[in-house]
Amino acid sequence: MFMFDRNLWRSQKERFARSYRNTCPYVRAAGYAEMTDHRSLTADRNVQQTTFANGISIRVNFGNIPFATPSGEILRPGDFMVTGMPK
Repeated sequence: MFMFDRNLWRSQKERFARSYRNTCPYVRAAGYAEMTDHRSLTADRNVQQTTFANGISIRVNFGNIPFATPSGEILRPGDFMVTGMPK
């Protein structure tokens, strides 16, 4: 979360709306579940994983380089990956 002013809102409104639409389903699914684990997956703490009691796990890459997951998937910089979402 960060603070922004009217000019930043106007220039980035579509980006903010896209971010909201992209993350809302995950927030709804995990928002009321107990967090059971949170860990850094890299020494610099740029890649982190949070797991919830309902089986949802979210990995986020805050860094500038891609991260290879144990299953071989690539988590790009600035991206996130969710597993365990209910169908």
